[in-house]
Amino acid sequence: GADAEAAVSAAGSDGILSRSSPRHNGKIMQLTLAIFDQLRTLIYEKTGRHFQDNKKYLLESRLQVRLRERHCKTFEEYWHLLRYDAWRDKELIALFELVTTHETYFCRDAGQLQAFVDVAVPALLKANERTHRIRIWSAACSTGDEPYTLAMMLFEHQALAKWTIEILGSDISEAVLAQARSGRYGPYAVRQMPASLRQKYFTE
Repeated sequence: GADAEAAVSAAGSDGILSRSSPRHNGKIMQLTLAIFDQLRTLIYEKTGRHFQDNKKYLLESRLQVRLRERHCKTFEEYWHLLRYDAWRDKELIALFELVTTHETYFCRDAGQLQAFVDVAVPALLKANERTHRIRIWSAACSTGDEPYTLAMMLFEHQALAKWTIEILGSDISEAVLAQARSGRYGPYAVRQMPASLRQKYFTE
C-alpha cells in the first residue's frame, strides 16, 4: 500500500534511514528502549509478530513514515497518539500494515498441506460424521491464498462431496482482506498450483 511504499522510501530495503526520515532539531528521531518495549508488546498482542531486542533498528526505521505522517516529533509522542488519540484505531491499522508480512501463495508448504489431507481430513470426517459439516478458521490469511487452497483441497475430496464446508479467513490488514474478497490473483500467486486445479477453479 501507499504507507508501505513510503516506509521503504524512508527506510530503504536494509532498514537504513535516509535523509527523508523525520528529524527534530536536525536529528533523526531515536526509539528508546522503553517505547520499543511497549510498541513491540502491542504489536505482538495484536498481530503475533515479535521484534527481538536486536531488531529495534528495524522497527525504528519502519515507523519513520508514520511519525512524519502524524507530525510526531518523538516516538514518545507517537506512542501517546496510539493510546489516546481519537483516531487511534485508524493509526493502529496503519501501524500493523507496516510491520506485518503478507508473503503467501497458493499451495504453499506442500508438506503441511499433505498432512492436512492425510491426517486432519480423516479426523474431521470421523468427528463430524453426524453433522456432515466442517468449519475451518484460517487466521492471518493475508490475501486469501491459504483458505482458498484448503477449499479446493476439500472440494476435491470425494468423501466430502455432500458435506457443508465453511472456511473463515481473517487478517489484521483490511487491505489484504479486500484483495482476498476480490478473488483476483496473478501468475506469481498460482505458480505452485497444479495445472488441473488452475483450469478447474480459475478463469483468465
